[in-house]
Amino acid sequence: MKNLLIIFLFIVSISACSQKDNIKYEQALSYIEEYYSNCDKQLLEKALDILDSTSINNNQIVNTKISLYFLLKKYKEGIAFMNALPVDRFYRPYQKEMYIKSMLALNEGDPLKRYMKNRLSLII
Repeated sequence: MKNLLIIFLFIVSISACSQKDNIKYEQALSYIEEYYSNCDKQLLEKALDILDSTSINNNQIVNTKISLYFLLKKYKEGIAFMNALPVDRFYRPYQKEMYIKSMLALNEGDPLKRYMKNRLSLII
């Protein structure tokens, strides 16, 4: 009987956590929607802070956080976040590598500007 009570309490606590996380996810989505109305990046920061405080990392939350890292141009943080995740947290197995390579390229800056600097340094 005692074991059943412990199992019941465990299940109730898990469902309560997931409900709280769902509420947080919905709140983060509302900040993202509001960002698209008025382009205030602080709203994206708030959404990311909310998602960072969730205890679960399902595919939906992972993809939303990755989108926020892209929008906020926080490429190094996004790469660190993705490196810590297993491949099964992405919708497709190739997405992890694709997103990491995209962030690495964006983190290096404008490729045309780098090319021109390189060419100018050869001339000067």
